[in-house]
Amino acid sequence: MIFDWLAFVVTISGEFVVLLLVFRKNWPKLLFFSIIVNSFTWPIASYFYYNFLVSFVAVEIAVVIVETFLWSWLLKLNYLRGLGLSLTVNLITALIGIIVF
Repeated sequence: MIFDWLAFVVTISGEFVVLLLVFRKNWPKLLFFSIIVNSFTWPIASYFYYNFLVSFVAVEIAVVIVETFLWSWLLKLNYLRGLGLSLTVNLITALIGIIVF
């Protein structure tokens, strides 16, 4: 259980840092959006990964697709920029997860 919370916090933190590097403004809003987006996608991704033994890559692809729409909507980006952002934040947090955990 503690591992799950730690992984969740690391995911939010990693994505938040990337958002700060990309947008460089309004950090409270970016932190809030990072928490909201990951509160939606992270539990669902974890559920499918642990309960249905779906591959890590398949789960990450699904998360990227869902987060593309969420980031585009929340940050008022076109879908191509939302996809780029989603790919970037998820690639970085996946690498952090692989290295740390």
